[in-house]
Amino acid sequence: MNLKLSFRKLELTETFDLRKRTLNPDGTLHRPGDEEAMHFGAILNSKIIGIISLYQQNQNEFLEEGHWRIRGMAVDPKFQYQGVGTCLLDYVLSRLKEVSQIRQIWCKSREGGVALYTKFGLKVVRKLSEDSILMSTGYLPPAG
Repeated sequence: MNLKLSFRKLELTETFDLRKRTLNPDGTLHRPGDEEAMHFGAILNSKIIGIISLYQQNQNEFLEEGHWRIRGMAVDPKFQYQGVGTCLLDYVLSRLKEVSQIRQIWCKSREGGVALYTKFGLKVVRKLSEDSILMSTGYLPPAG
């Protein structure tokens, strides 16, 4: 990848433009847990071209320490398939390891995202619907 990206934590509202354009053109921009989630962006020439949000919750969507859900990952269509998503996910997971014990990372992915998440150790758990696949690193019990 030849793009000169930088990464930073975002305010929730900074995710709305890409969410609207790529994830929810006709839907809501707010999700349950957004206020408590961590939001990050890939920046190119001062413009946000990639976003990702991390929610501390288990697969039943309850708050549980060490369990992290990836949600709302999107890359501007002009920059897709150029490594932006890979670099953003790598940055975010590295930052997460600095601030939290990670027992599980999980997401619901579209078919097109499976290869990306697999690079980071997530495995397909099961198909949830025609366009949704549950992926997870598995469950790691607490140490001790």
